[in-house]
Amino acid sequence: MKNIFISGIDGNMGSRYATICRTLGLKVYGVDRISFTEQARFCKSNDIDGIIVATPTFTHIDAINIFGSHCEYVPMLVEKPLRKGRIKTMPNFKVTMVNQYKYLVDKIDSVGLSYYNYFKSGGDTMLWDCINIIGLANSEISIKANSPFWRCMINGQMLNIKDMDGAYLNMVRDWTKNPEGNREYIELAHDKVCALKESKPIPRGNKVKTGSQVIPILGKAID
Repeated sequence: MKNIFISGIDGNMGSRYATICRTLGLKVYGVDRISFTEQARFCKSNDIDGIIVATPTFTHIDAINIFGSHCEYVPMLVEKPLRKGRIKTMPNFKVTMVNQYKYLVDKIDSVGLSYYNYFKSGGDTMLWDCINIIGLANSEISIKANSPFWRCMINGQMLNIKDMDGAYLNMVRDWTKNPEGNREYIELAHDKVCALKESKPIPRGNKVKTGSQVIPILGKAID
């Protein structure tokens, strides 16, 4: 990839991705506060190689479907798709969900507790903020919001927030080199969050690694 378009470039996450892309030597285009249809037309007529969607979560399904319909072969990197809808069934859509957490663990299929405990969550509420912690978990999960210090563990491996910036950079670099998409993982992680929100049994199986398993949540998840 050489030319990256960022939808929502003026926001906090859009600014992060713009800085990362420029650090990687990519040419960055981006806009805010105009329709996805206009943005998609711009991408189609300007040889854009990849699209990063950094707009509010509730807009992601519309963004994916509109960008995909106009630029169906252009890969998309999206923060948290699928909250209130589904991606259109179009085989040429290459959609990847942001997942910097997998760059912070040595073995995603290791065994142990997965938990997140921090007093602060974004506008998406705690469970949606933790979609990738939940999606990567193959054992017990505990999601809380009562610690003043960021504490996170995935499958028994403690994570360090100091490494997060490097994880974002490595994730974007890998996406620009191999943007094949991870739709199966997106849908699995989404279904796990929905199950926790509705206090239903967590869907079994984890398509990140074959044979993984999720068992019931520890404690009470909050939203």
